[in-house]
Amino acid sequence: MGDEVFFGYTNDGNSEVTVVVSVYNYEHYILEALGSVALQTLDDISLVIVDDCSVDNSLNIVLKWAREHYMRFADVTIIRHNANKGLPETRNTALRLVKTPYLFILDADNCIYPRCIEALLNGIKNSEASFAYCYNEMFGSSRGLFNIEVWDPEKLKKSNFIDAMVLIKKAVLDEVCGYTTSLTDGMEDYELWIKIAEIKGWGVQIPEILGRYRVHGDSMLHSRTMPQHDKLVNYIKDIHPVFFGIDRSEKLRRTRILIVISDFDYGGAQRFAIRLANELSIDNDVFLYAVRSKLFREGIFNAIDSRVHILESTANTEELRRYISEYSIDIINSHVYISDKHVFTSIDGLKDMPWVVSMHGCYENADYFAEIFDKEFNVYAKKILSRANKIIYVADKNKTFFRYVIPSPEQKSKKIYNGYIKKNVPSRSREELFISPGDFIFGIASRASFDKGWEEAIIATAEINKKDAKKAHLVLVGDSEYARQLQMRYTDYSFIHFVGYSPHPEEWIQIFDVGLLPTYFKSESLPNTIIEYLAYNKPVIATDIGETRKMLLYDHNTPAGILLSLKKKQLY
Repeated sequence: MGDEVFFGYTNDGNSEVTVVVSVYNYEHYILEALGSVALQTLDDISLVIVDDCSVDNSLNIVLKWAREHYMRFADVTIIRHNANKGLPETRNTALRLVKTPYLFILDADNCIYPRCIEALLNGIKNSEASFAYCYNEMFGSSRGLFNIEVWDPEKLKKSNFIDAMVLIKKAVLDEVCGYTTSLTDGMEDYELWIKIAEIKGWGVQIPEILGRYRVHGDSMLHSRTMPQHDKLVNYIKDIHPVFFGIDRSEKLRRTRILIVISDFDYGGAQRFAIRLANELSIDNDVFLYAVRSKLFREGIFNAIDSRVHILESTANTEELRRYISEYSIDIINSHVYISDKHVFTSIDGLKDMPWVVSMHGCYENADYFAEIFDKEFNVYAKKILSRANKIIYVADKNKTFFRYVIPSPEQKSKKIYNGYIKKNVPSRSREELFISPGDFIFGIASRASFDKGWEEAIIATAEINKKDAKKAHLVLVGDSEYARQLQMRYTDYSFIHFVGYSPHPEEWIQIFDVGLLPTYFKSESLPNTIIEYLAYNKPVIATDIGETRKMLLYDHNTPAGILLSLKKKQLY
């Protein structure tokens, strides 16, 4: 299930400001926070409350309060995350629901004085600043004032001096893509101000005590630990080196990894390689090179971490060889035969250059690749696997080509399943697709090609709806010319939803009841799509191909889904 809307009200008011309140297990404080919002001198205010899957009575308290006070506001929306996602993602969820030009950020354990929002709104309008903030007084277990320093980007290079409790332009938050969800312990606020400074945004200070910050055992002022704080600060510096005046060439020498992919298309190999690059870039300098750079999808770049260096490509072997020298590359990792061949020809003569080949199903499908991509496939494939220092494969079927290579690469190969670190990706909602709560949702999140079984899934869903009173829907996540053709062909099928490409397909997977992959793609080995389904606890219906059978076994015995037999490219 996706996030759930528990309360919605609108009177079509003219509010300019939405107060967004994030709630997680604050049943003892939330009424004071909401009460301070209701007492604001600014008449027209919208209210968005996001409960981050509280396990105490917070949500019930909020709902009871909203039913009693909703008439005070222009709009009220209360939504609950289907799982705990953390404060940054809770604020991002609220941001997506805001329709006003300004929003005020309030955590459920803090509160504001009656003139707060009106004064900040006047301040931001008169100054044309990106955000407005005020003095905050601490109460609870500590006393004092903070937020007393005026905006100065130079001071940000030393530490954060502005609390999250600000009035900010929604357009500014949209421009910097909201909060970075990998940051915690207040560092998400610190990095937000840095991102705003990088786009030449700024904050105006209203020198009045208008906010109240509660200090208690769970508040951020008490919960930060020095090791975690230092680690997060270093992380921020690493992803914003220009702001901090850091020359990457002067940083301590880290392992320099060149990852070579075929293109920036939506395939599983590309997505895996990008995720690998993102994770490796935390502790290494990672360079990403696409052989066929002209084949790309705009949205895929949103999935690449800003720490990864994307190298321009003209698919020239001398070019790649120059990059290897220029950036003092320590090791190369390539994905898919097209990339492997390019690396092989580029490092000819560089006998000491370590090279790891990650197999994705190309080599056992020799006839197909020789016919479609490269008539010299068999010749180069043998040379590639002989030259590679290490070969990583994910399915036993990947090794079928080894018997053609002398000496056999068995001794330098290793089976390593693809990994996936579950992220706090916000869920989309069935309401966006006008799917009723009682309806059933099948879904496919895969490369949109004919051999991934999209049309077979459409036909099967239509058959289900003929026989079953409970309506079934099919959500298709992906984009291609083939997908658009299907959309035109089945335009009258209201239960089929083409949602296009998403750099984070997990946002749609979370609303699936069952994930589908009726693929008959010959090179299928360890489908990333199925890994994603299982990561979000979705049962799977998939073709019995590659390692899928093993993937769907829990404790080597209990199935996590249903396998479909595959015969002559037909599903039975």
